Amino acid sequence: MEDKVISLNLGDYEKRGLYIIFKDGSRLDLSDELVEKITREYWEDPARIPPEVKKAIDFQRCPFCPLESEGGFCNALRPLLPFLEIVDRYVSHDKVIAVYKGHRKEIYRIADSSMQAALLHLSILSLMHHCQAALPYRKYFYGVNPLMSAKEASARIYMNIFWENKGDKELVNKIISEFKIKLTAASKNEMKRLSLICKNDAFINAVVKTQLISEFLSLDYDKILEDAFQRIELENKS
Repeated sequence: MEDKVISLNLGDYEKRGLYIIFKDGSRLDLSDELVEKITREYWEDPARIPPEVKKAIDFQRCPFCPLESEGGFCNALRPLLPFLEIVDRYVSHDKVIAVYKGHRKEIYRIADSSMQAALLHLSILSLMHHCQAALPYRKYFYGVNPLMSAKEASARIYMNIFWENKGDKELVNKIISEFKIKLTAASKNEMKRLSLICKNDAFINAVVKTQLISEFLSLDYDKILEDAFQRIELENKS
């Protein structure tokens, strides 16, 4: 396989958030700061979100959302909005570069990706930083970044829950069960909202990654880790 060199000016990616660089050289800025600005513009523009859509039952915040009584725009949709007007310009297999900048100034994560994968990255970003229903569980996302696979993200979340609760399996399973219920419900509601404002199903497909995290949390990680450690031991002895 031929090596691929990616050259970036990191000074262009200093604000926390996700950036998508397209094959034509254009860039989509999904930094937290810009996402907030775009969200306000969409919410206030009746041409983008008609009043009847805002009032639709399927568009309301989740019943268990901490901001449910305030009404307004579902926070989890925010990272998806900047994609609405450009997604139709590309097909799912078009190559893109994804850059993620977290809290730490010196740490960047870069992935040679595709449009389809880039959309999937957004669902983890949505869950990590924007979904209010996930707020009580946000500490368990320590070490997770949007460029991880759903399986990698869920494994890290599981280990964080396991560590914080000192290996108490009953408590770990209880937290995971509650998290899964809210995550699954929030994902389904997000799909309903997207169906009201999106012409393309790419965004709805992107939310599937959020559900995949929930499904992977059902895996028997104790057994998976035990098997992995045994395999490493055998490799060391061979």
